[in-house]
Amino acid sequence: MIHDLTWLGWTRGVRRKRLTATLGLLLACILFAGLPAVASATPTEMRGEWEVTVTTGGKNVVGKGRITEEANAKSEFATSSISFEEVAGGSFSGTLNGNATFVKVIIDAVGPFPEAVFTSNTMNIETVSGKLTISGSGTVTEGGGSPAPGSVVATQIKTQQQIEEREAIEKREREEKEARKYIQGEWELTLEGGPQPIKGIAVIAEEANAKNEFASASAQFAGIPGTFSGALKGAEASVTITTQGAGSIPPGSFTSTTIALSSAAHPISMTGAGTLKFGPTELPGTLNATRIRSHQQIVEQEAAELQAKEAKEKQEKEAVEKAARELNERQEREAQEKAAFKLPMKAPPPIVGVTPPLVSVFPAGKALTASGAAISLTLTNPNPNPAHGLLKLTFTSTTSGAKHAKAHAKRKTVTLGQASFSIVAGGNEVVKLSLTKTGRAELAHLKTIRALVTLTTQMSGQPTATKTYSLTLHSGSSKRKG
Repeated sequence: MIHDLTWLGWTRGVRRKRLTATLGLLLACILFAGLPAVASATPTEMRGEWEVTVTTGGKNVVGKGRITEEANAKSEFATSSISFEEVAGGSFSGTLNGNATFVKVIIDAVGPFPEAVFTSNTMNIETVSGKLTISGSGTVTEGGGSPAPGSVVATQIKTQQQIEEREAIEKREREEKEARKYIQGEWELTLEGGPQPIKGIAVIAEEANAKNEFASASAQFAGIPGTFSGALKGAEASVTITTQGAGSIPPGSFTSTTIALSSAAHPISMTGAGTLKFGPTELPGTLNATRIRSHQQIVEQEAAELQAKEAKEKQEKEAVEKAARELNERQEREAQEKAAFKLPMKAPPPIVGVTPPLVSVFPAGKALTASGAAISLTLTNPNPNPAHGLLKLTFTSTTSGAKHAKAHAKRKTVTLGQASFSIVAGGNEVVKLSLTKTGRAELAHLKTIRALVTLTTQMSGQPTATKTYSLTLHSGSSKRKG
């Protein structure tokens, strides 16, 4: 076991798995029960951290443990915990007898390796290089086998007092570190000592530095800018507060080196006396500072406000988009309704056995735009039977000159073009006609012409129906409004 545990100690950097065993207070029951105990004038202080080295067969196993209790009335002592090579648990116990002692060391079994027990002969207890040391020989028994020669050297590497002092230092350092973070937040400040209290709000955005110094990122005293800074010192703090001058009010300050904190680790209030100074005037004053919001609460509130702002902006954006969408839908709907209103009604179905009178076809719109030398005109047949006929487009031209008065202006009818049509019952047809040379010239000159379209509609067994409609004809190159 000893040899194998040594190897395990060398390789623990790879394995790194600590095995924990229950540590009993195993006292040496074979140690000279018949010998009378020798009382020491001063009880040996066994409490502290010990390093125990067990040697057998030329191999060493080193363990570290702690004795937390003084030796009892029978001078018995034992470790509360111990670990050998950071691999196995065990115990280190014994009985004091003046300058001699008898010890027992147990190394717990580890996996396939059996338990090892060291039982001492009489061992010396002395101070070596300022450290309490127990050393001597005995026997080592592994797994119930035959005892083998061995020895133990146990050295108290830290006394209980040293441990307590170190723990006190570590506790203070932990508290200071915690206080450095806890000082962050929003503080409400009240200075008293002058004619009336001075109240302010200061925000400490950063935790105190490694020297425990803190300072506010902002501070306001009744609308007057200022500062709030200091240094933590355990359960106390030194504090400096300044205010800028404003009008007839001179710059002010408050200083104190002994401000009491509510807690060394979690300060949420500061109270103490100091010196107030306004211009050349100095007088005693007191400070009462209370942290009204922690740094976490500030962060959470700012995050909530940002989230609310983003939600409001999103809601407003969605409202604008919805309004735009509804406006667009309304405009499209109105355009569709307007277009539907302009479209001619379909012809009613024919009455069986009755031939309705012929109704002239008619144009679908009142404005046309020429495309080059051609015009497209949509005609609607409102009759329950197919109709055909002739379309003629004309306009009246007026000529005048310098020698002619307005009353003597000449008027003549110009044919712009004509075409035939054939439309199914109740249907529409786009009729294309070519402009005449004169029509093209007039339209190119005038850009817009008030024309007449004469529709001669014919149907089998019906008298011819002729009707004239007024149209506005635009040149394709003209800029038309609406």
